[in-house]
Amino acid sequence: MIQMFCISYAGGNAGFFEPLIKKFHDQIDCTAIEYTARGSRKKELPYSSFDEMTEDISDKINQRLDSCNDIIIFGYSMGSLVAYEILANEMLIKKPKLLIVAAHYAPTRSSVEETLSNLSDEDLVKQMLKFSPMNRQVFSDKRFWPLILPQIRNDYRLLESYDFDKTKKKLDVDLKVLYSKNDIPFQLISEWKEMSLKDTHFYEFEGDHFFLKNNEERIADIILKYIQTI
Repeated sequence: MIQMFCISYAGGNAGFFEPLIKKFHDQIDCTAIEYTARGSRKKELPYSSFDEMTEDISDKINQRLDSCNDIIIFGYSMGSLVAYEILANEMLIKKPKLLIVAAHYAPTRSSVEETLSNLSDEDLVKQMLKFSPMNRQVFSDKRFWPLILPQIRNDYRLLESYDFDKTKKKLDVDLKVLYSKNDIPFQLISEWKEMSLKDTHFYEFEGDHFFLKNNEERIADIILKYIQTI
């Protein structure tokens, strides 16, 4: 059976992928990897560096790998960068067949257009609402901000510290890039084609930064069609 490992966005958790995982109907062994300081790992300390994050996530994937299975890695937003770094540094004990990235610039471009980690609470929330109106419900009650915002700030601090290594070789893996033109224009997303030596395919979706929501059926279909070719 194919194993797929999903890595979430800044401020996100493993639960983000649950609706997508259900679409596979046990055709794929799919695991969403949890970052520290949230969800099932909420008692663990937040990451102190981007490298620490990639090392932790790669370790968690390696612990779950079955050597008999083919592997797919799916990174969403910040998770796209984490996934790229894990593969570029050959941190997995088995080479994946496919990398799926979504809702993020290529590593060659700055991860964030402005420093967000130092914004006031109010300005940080305004920025989150720009990404998606759906965030309005999450941030509607200020009493929960002290629980939510520190996690988001730290994730953005990690993103802001990310430095692409131009000496890294292109990935020897198939690449699928998912994006919404309302989130990131294609001329920027298209830079991902420089990241892989193998086939790179782009898929445009309707919606905002979190276009995975309401598009789980189509995304699952893209993945299931791919595994038929392996």
